[in-house]
Amino acid sequence: MASTRSKTEVYLLGSLEHSITGTKLPSKKQVLQVFLYHHLQQRKTKNDAAVDTMAVVEEFWKRARIPMQKPQRARENIIRLYEKWVALKKNKNRATATQKANERKFVDSLENLFDIAHANAMSMITLEEDREFLKAQREEGRRGSMISRDMSLAKQESRRKKRKEEEQRRVTKALQEQEKVDETAELSSSSSSTCSPKRPFDEGAGPSASQMPPSKRPRSSKKVLDSHLSAALDRTLTSDRDAVHLISAAARSLGHDPNQLVINRESFRRDRRKFRAVAAAEIKKSFKPSVPLTVHWDGKIIPTADGGPAVDRLPVLVSGDGVEKLLAVPSLPNGTGQAAAHAIITTLEDWGVENRVVALSFDTTASNTGLAAGACSIVEQRLGRDVLHLACRHHIYELICEKAFFTCFGPSSGPEIQLFKRFKVKWEYLDRTTPKAMEMDKMSQNLRERRDDLLVEFQRLLDGQHPRDDYRELLELSIIVLGGQPKRGIRITRPGALHRSRWMAKSFMR
Repeated sequence: MASTRSKTEVYLLGSLEHSITGTKLPSKKQVLQVFLYHHLQQRKTKNDAAVDTMAVVEEFWKRARIPMQKPQRARENIIRLYEKWVALKKNKNRATATQKANERKFVDSLENLFDIAHANAMSMITLEEDREFLKAQREEGRRGSMISRDMSLAKQESRRKKRKEEEQRRVTKALQEQEKVDETAELSSSSSSTCSPKRPFDEGAGPSASQMPPSKRPRSSKKVLDSHLSAALDRTLTSDRDAVHLISAAARSLGHDPNQLVINRESFRRDRRKFRAVAAAEIKKSFKPSVPLTVHWDGKIIPTADGGPAVDRLPVLVSGDGVEKLLAVPSLPNGTGQAAAHAIITTLEDWGVENRVVALSFDTTASNTGLAAGACSIVEQRLGRDVLHLACRHHIYELICEKAFFTCFGPSSGPEIQLFKRFKVKWEYLDRTTPKAMEMDKMSQNLRERRDDLLVEFQRLLDGQHPRDDYRELLELSIIVLGGQPKRGIRITRPGALHRSRWMAKSFMR
């Protein structure tokens, strides 16, 4: 009996299981038992065993209504758990303190949740009860359970399903009726064209005109929208409804009958979505960089296309030797480093360039540079290797300006500088008709000695290319302060943003 038990029991797990039972989300032990059942007993490969195990685990997560990771990532987590078990099993005959400690640590963690929740699950879940359940399951021992089904929610889903079925039934019925009408029209047209000529119609020759079926315009099949025209409509931000009026008028002016062309809003909507998907797939397929890449990102709050509230979007770009590509501009549920890191990694994996990344380019906000929760640290951990950190040099200059301002004016009591704020508010009341350069006698001795050299250098820099108007404005103001005159003349522009994230702000106002 003892010999049979030793053959059936599995190291640190007890026994193998082909299914998972209970009212909690699956634990690491349950997942590993099912995986080993398929891998060892059913003789399946690791990938196939992970697929079968994931099918069992997925049922519990769907029942709990908790968003999950992508299936591929969840299967990778299962295989990693298995490989950790294999590493311990290789040294099971060792009686060292380290081996025993590792075994105890592994066994203690087996009853914890095998967490495959989506990275943004807490913000994606709509019901507070589901959020609290996930929090409880993540505690040691997986506190809580799925006791019963939410009948109210089940009724809502049942009603929603019935509405969809009814809508689909109405659409199908309408299509069938339309096909019958088209067939009748075609048969009527065919019979009238094959009949021999007869004498003019009189009252007794046949049915009256009121009994004849109404004539129906045959459905047109000639499309005018192709990929090039669709791209032009997208570039000009033309809606589907406006495109119908525009293309219809253009077809008529070119001598075509719009009734003979496929010109309607729904067809345009479907075709434009199809062309966008094809273009996106071709671009992604053709992008195969063979050089090391640097990832750039910077969050921007922009309004939505439908005029709704503004959303936080994160443009993600990569650059390298002869390579510069905007990969995606995903929306973020919040401004945390974890949300940004998840969007960056998801984008890189979607384009298949994560193995080419060697550096990260970012601004110096806490959400990026945080030691534990910063986007840079999380991205580096997800990549599984060290990468070069390239902090934005403009934000580094901000620290220099901050220190100079602190030395000249002292510390500030808040995020806004009241001196600058008052200047901006009173801008309309200032006399700006005759701006003048600074007079020489008002300059310090040190500034007068270096004035000529500075004017030459500033003018040289001003003649170059400037990616932002901020740089040009700073150089022109510097020339005006030194008593010179820029090529565009002496003029003072209205103060812009003065928050501390703009490293140029204090230089402008100084």
